[in-house]
Amino acid sequence: MSDQNLSKSISEFISRVAIGTRMDLFIEYLAKQLNKL
Repeated sequence: MSDQNLSKSISEFISRVAIGTRMDLFIEYLAKQLNKL
């Protein structure tokens, strides 16, 4: 595996984790808003 491929897969992994984390926070936020209603 070349360094370029490795760095590309790492950045893809990080971006997926970031998106997943944001989705979790967003869902948690929505749940809190719904509980207030």
